[in-house]
Amino acid sequence: MNTPAKPYNLLRSFSALSLLTIVIISTASAVLLSRFLRETLLERNGLLTLEFVQSIAQSQNTSLYFSEPDVNKRQGPLDDFFNRIAHMPDVVRANVYSRDRVVLWSTEKPLVGRQFPENNPELDEALRGHLALHTGRVEAHSKSEHILFAPDVEEFVENYIPIYGPGGIVVGVVELYKLPRILWETITRGQRLVWMSAALGGLFLYT
Repeated sequence: MNTPAKPYNLLRSFSALSLLTIVIISTASAVLLSRFLRETLLERNGLLTLEFVQSIAQSQNTSLYFSEPDVNKRQGPLDDFFNRIAHMPDVVRANVYSRDRVVLWSTEKPLVGRQFPENNPELDEALRGHLALHTGRVEAHSKSEHILFAPDVEEFVENYIPIYGPGGIVVGVVELYKLPRILWETITRGQRLVWMSAALGGLFLYT
């Protein structure tokens, strides 16, 4: 005698499909919000750094010395300006480029006078007059300007800040390597809150 087929459990299928849909939507929302939070906070931090650097550069007329061919004439004013920049909170290294990518000043003296090739999209963006940001880990990168990093530098933020001369022409770029620990902690706390909210929201919808 044949055993009768079990009736299709529509409620169970609907429940499983609902759970899967909620998990997908909650996860996608959390990923997008986490990424948005990170990018927004990094951009805001970069804009504050740009405004600070630009205000000092304008008050000291630093842009005039970027095109000065005499090294002795430009070294003093540049040293005064960039020593202040290099001692900003969270800054671990600073480089200053001319328009032709030559390092005019650096916290790492062996880099001064070197010309870096055109394989740095962030530097290209800054030379076009736009703030450029880049984050990463030292071991995951092969950029030539990452040499001489201290062993304890792991995750960092690069800020490429254009320096404007008369008429709004970009005369050079300031590159700052920062370890904004407080910023990273804020981002981590914010992302944790996003994921917790997504999980609780998904649980509420499912129940």
